[in-house]
Amino acid sequence: MNEKRSKTLSLFLLFFFIILTKLSLSVLLPIQGTADSIIYYTVASNITNNKCVSRSEVNTKECAPDWGGNQLFGYPLFLGLSGADSKSSLINAVLIQNLLLSLSIIYFLVIVSNRFKLNKRYTTLLGVTLTLSPLQLGWANSILTEALALSIIFLFLAETTIAIFDKKIKVIRWGVLLLFAFFVRYEFAVLCIAVPLLCFYSYNSKTALLKTVSIGLIVLLPTAIWVARSVSLGLPVPPKLAMVEPHLKYTEGFDRWFRSWSVKASDNPSVFWKVLRAQYSQVSIDDYAFNSEEQKKQVLKLFEVLIDYEGESIPDYIDKDFYIIGTENIENRSFAFYVLNPLTRLKNMFLDFSYDHRLPIRMTTKEEQAFNMRIKNASTIPDFMSIATVYPKKVIFITLIAVYKLAIYLFFAFLIFKVIKIEKKESYFIYCSLIIITSHLFFILAFTRSTEVRYSTLSILIIELCSLILLCQYLSRKQNVCS
Repeated sequence: MNEKRSKTLSLFLLFFFIILTKLSLSVLLPIQGTADSIIYYTVASNITNNKCVSRSEVNTKECAPDWGGNQLFGYPLFLGLSGADSKSSLINAVLIQNLLLSLSIIYFLVIVSNRFKLNKRYTTLLGVTLTLSPLQLGWANSILTEALALSIIFLFLAETTIAIFDKKIKVIRWGVLLLFAFFVRYEFAVLCIAVPLLCFYSYNSKTALLKTVSIGLIVLLPTAIWVARSVSLGLPVPPKLAMVEPHLKYTEGFDRWFRSWSVKASDNPSVFWKVLRAQYSQVSIDDYAFNSEEQKKQVLKLFEVLIDYEGESIPDYIDKDFYIIGTENIENRSFAFYVLNPLTRLKNMFLDFSYDHRLPIRMTTKEEQAFNMRIKNASTIPDFMSIATVYPKKVIFITLIAVYKLAIYLFFAFLIFKVIKIEKKESYFIYCSLIIITSHLFFILAFTRSTEVRYSTLSILIIELCSLILLCQYLSRKQNVCS
């Protein structure tokens, strides 16, 4: 059997393994979600049953207009089209998410294995690693936009590879991909930055400009229509944070106060999410949130008063006090607010090696809360050893994820600083990826309200794919030289 036929057969077997594995995991692993999942499901149910984009209770048929939840309506529309119109049928969406991810990985492998000249062994290694990546497994079984974001990134990097290596950019294909991506997650707007970078790399100035404008129009025109529709119906611009309960509103004063100090992911379950659910009696604030004992007493007094408003939005008169305190924090610690806090948030998102990336390690809610509290308070090696003794499976999985993620980061750093020699096209691939990652980081800092590791999913996935592709290419070349 010649080498070409052998590689074709190997790819066929690999594709079968990817699809079988992903579909099996979609059934074996539990379906996961957050408060956002409830919002997406409600919007999806309204799309399916009432033919409207709304967060209103489905049975009331009220259809109060909405942007589409905490993102645009792309993911709720997907849920509706997948037949996930009841909680018992969410498995339909999970199966389709995993099927789409499988096909995206397969397409990605076909594109990169030829362009990066990966041999049979390392194409297989790349495919198996991507299929079983601990940074991705949990997201594919979640009722969250990240589930589709995985497929989008695979397709985006595959098309980027074609543009760089073949110098071909299909306008319709790029336009539809970017439009769909933006309607799934706002932050995917940063992917549009790649269009002029790739067009002017692949074509002369006139053709490059024409293709850039054409792709831009495909993305902008439907977006403009949706914005016009939303504005005409009286919806706020920019969209406000959608609460789980439609009658609740996220207030500007609390937002300003919370963003003036919060830099840790642990602030979300203890403060941010409690306020989103109007569970004021359960709020627990870390001491680093306060500038002084006087401010601490003032804030705690506000939450004592809010207990009388449990289940309701923060009243305006209390929200004004939060706004004043938040403004004082920003004015008194402006360097920290504009420089140190954003850098700390990024560090905590990317270097949180205790995060499980939604890998479904079965624990009860109480166990999960107890585990997170012990991790938060741990500061010495005996503390961590004690946690490992009580929660061995959780610690083993998190340790494996942390080691894998650290290895990916280190290899990507080697690529950036050219510790490993790469060719011109591969260098431009890294260059474009780095610009997208940097743009994404600025987007996170500008628009996100809290420090959540999942907000870094887009950048981490791009880092993972770039690192794995070029590692496999390096190993392929080394093997070819040796043989």
